[in-house]
This record gives sequence, C-alpha cells and structure tokens, in this order.
Amino acid sequence: MHREVMTTRRPLAAIQRFEHVSMKRATSVRMADCSMRAHPFCRRVVLFGTLTWFVSSLLLAAEPKSPVEALERGNKYLAAGRVDAAIMAYTVAIRLTPNCVEGYRRRGHALVKRGDFAAAIADYSDAIRLAPAYTATYRSRGQAYVKKGELDKALADFSENIRRDPKDAKAYCDRGVTYWQKGDCVKAIADCTTAVHLDPKYPVAYYDRGLAYAKAGNLAKAIADYTEAILLNPNSSDAYEERGLAYSDTGNFEKAVADLSDAIRLAPKDAKPYYSRGYTYLRSGDVDRAIKDFTEVIRLDSRSSAAYFGRGRAYGRRGDWNKAIVDYTKAIQIAPTSAGPYADRGGAYSELGNLSKAIADYSEAIRLAPGNADMYCARSQLYVQKHDAEKALPDVVEVIRLKPDFAEAYALRAGIYMAKGDWNKAIADFTAAIKLKPGFGLAYYGRGLAYDKKGEKAKAAADFAEAKKLGHKPEKKPD
Repeated sequence: MHREVMTTRRPLAAIQRFEHVSMKRATSVRMADCSMRAHPFCRRVVLFGTLTWFVSSLLLAAEPKSPVEALERGNKYLAAGRVDAAIMAYTVAIRLTPNCVEGYRRRGHALVKRGDFAAAIADYSDAIRLAPAYTATYRSRGQAYVKKGELDKALADFSENIRRDPKDAKAYCDRGVTYWQKGDCVKAIADCTTAVHLDPKYPVAYYDRGLAYAKAGNLAKAIADYTEAILLNPNSSDAYEERGLAYSDTGNFEKAVADLSDAIRLAPKDAKPYYSRGYTYLRSGDVDRAIKDFTEVIRLDSRSSAAYFGRGRAYGRRGDWNKAIVDYTKAIQIAPTSAGPYADRGGAYSELGNLSKAIADYSEAIRLAPGNADMYCARSQLYVQKHDAEKALPDVVEVIRLKPDFAEAYALRAGIYMAKGDWNKAIADFTAAIKLKPGFGLAYYGRGLAYDKKGEKAKAAADFAEAKKLGHKPEKKPD
C-alpha cells in the first residue's frame, strides 16, 4: 500500500523552516544603506471640523518618521504575526529611502509569510541589486524559489551563497534538501554531510540528510540521523514524525506509533502527525485507531483530501464499502486531479458488484496516471468479469509493457486467450508466467487446462500434478 497524497516527508530547510534576520540585527544590518533622512513634516491642513482634525492627527501619528522607525515597526508587526501591517511598514521604509536594502529584505520575508513568493523574489532581487555582496539574501531568495516550485533557480541561489561563503552550513542544507526534492539523493546526502562537518551541532543538517537517506531506501541511516536531530533538538515534532515513518517502513509499528505520538504531543494542532500515525495504524491492521486519527485530521483540516482518502481505505479494510465510497468521493471533490481516490473508489464499486461504475473510475484514474500498471490490471480484470475479452486484452498488454516481469499479468492475458479459444497463445503466456514465478500454481493449472483443450493429456496431467503439489486448489475440474 502506498503512502498517499498528504505530504509527510517535508524538508525543514526549504518548506517549513524560514529563517529571518533577528530583530536586533534588523535595525543595524545594512543600515548604512538607509539614509537617516527625517520624515518630512506634513503641511498644516485647514480643518473643516473636529472629526477631520482627529482623523488627520491619527494618520500623522501612525506614519513612521524615518526608515529606522519604519523598519522597527515592521519588525514588531512581523513578530506579532501582523504580516500585512509589516509589509506596509517596510514599504514606508523603502519609500523614505529607495536604496534601503534591509527594507527590501524584510519586506521579502513578510511577503513569503503571506505566500506571495513572486513579490518576495522581486524584493530579494532588488536587495541583491543594491547590495550584491550581502550573501544571506541569495539564500532567502533561494528559499522563496523553492516555495514557488522553481527548484533550478533555487539551486543557483544556494550555490551562489556557498560560493561566497563556503562555510555556511545552512546554505548547504538548503541546497541539499532542494536536490532531495528533485530526486537527486546522492547530491542531497553529500551537501547535508558537508553541513554536518561544518556544524556538527546543527540539527537540521541531520534531519535533512535523514530525508535523503529515507528516500534512497537506507532507512537505518535515516533513523540514525533523525535520532541525532532529536538529541540536538528534543522539541522537533518533524524529526519524531519522520523517524516514526521510517520505523513504519521497516515494519516496527510499535516504535513508529511511539514516535508519531511524541510528534503529536509536541504539535497537537498540526494535522500531519495524526495523518502519519493513522497511516501507520492502517498498515499495522489497527483499523479503528486509523479511522480515529484520520477523523482528527479532518477536524483539524476539513480540506485534507488525503485524510478522506486514508479513512476511506480504512473503511474498506473493514468491509464498509458504502462509507469508503463516501470518503473517496469527498477526496475527489477536494483533489479532482488525484488518481488514487478514483482507483480505490473503483475497487469499492467492484466489491459492491457495480462493475460499470468501477470501470468508469478506473478509466479516470488511468487518464490521470497513465503510467500506473496496477490500474490497467484492475480494469482488465473488470472487463474479464463482464466477459468483454476484446476490451480486457489491450489493458493487460499495456500492463505487460509497463511491468514486463509481472508474472500475474501474463497469467491474466493467458486467461483472456483461453476465453478466446487461442490455446497456443495461452500456453505461451502461462509458460512465461511460470518462468518469472516458478512456484506459480495457478499458472501450472491454467497451462494444464490449455493442454487439455488441445488434447495433450499427458502434458495436462503433469501440469495438474505440479499445481496440486504447489498447493493450488482449482474451483472446478477440467472437462
């Protein structure tokens, strides 16, 4: 069973972790680039009434009188989570001093917080144009590119940061985790290892390298790195969550649940650890606890298609196909371009005997994920159940093209040839299945049936005997 939709493996360096210049530094770093020109005093306004005078005085009081004051006010707003107010304050600093590097940098940080990555990148670019030697801005822009999904541009910025400051462990981590997102685990591990050497007490370096090891399939090293990250930062819910998932992948569900429960304890309002624990419960067969955790995810995030999908699978494990269909349908409504819920809803419809709806769902899943052999295989079997060999055959041919070492697909195609009365092609495919999977009792039995139909009784008897020896129990004897 594959882990679906919800992102559980997420890099601290590039996705959740966004580091800002400290509030103390904000008013001093590059402040030489901000002239201390006083804010021009507004001209006297002729008052037409008490209300007009009162509003005007409020506006004068609210307007910062210098770029330093504007930056300080923006920092306070940003620390308090008032992102829009912070952006306005930094904009005032830039208006007062157009070459205010820190104004562009800090406004870029605030724009990232607001999710406006394109505008943040524009601000960081202005800061780099004004102060190209200020290395940290390249890293900030790189992080914004990551969030925008422009990974190659992010890599270029992180590499420039490293070129200018080869001892910056954080830049190596950011570049490493970007390589991880691109699927280049070798480069990701190399960069994170450099970060570990540069700063052995930096927990994110171990965490990010753990992500890369996990993706590369080296779960033992991933667990070791997550453990080191936890030792250095015992309050990291992410490190507990990823170690829990790594334990789950090794089949150690007890340790997995313990770690994921710690992640929930540290971040009780974060839906992702609940999802990961629900997924682990589902893998371990604890369906009721899985349903409970997926339900909690939905309470915390009603738009989580992954939680509906996961709970639908749990209901399916329990045989409650109608509830499963309701949840799969909700997942589809939230994420209509995800193939998984269509495929699983198709399976649920199949269990209820509604083959037409099942075929329709598998067809949509195939349209969304045309390289998935399992979906073609499932639809082919549904066509077989409907006695439509002509439609079943192209699907199983595609399965064999996508997975040429899949013995069951050859056996399925052989069965279709049997239905069409083509005994020679059936025998060839059953033989191919046996070659790929020597202990495949069903294939021996099927080939025996084909030999029997051809009148080759001795070969048929030999195959029936081998199938029996392998434990295959036919539903009925051959004619």
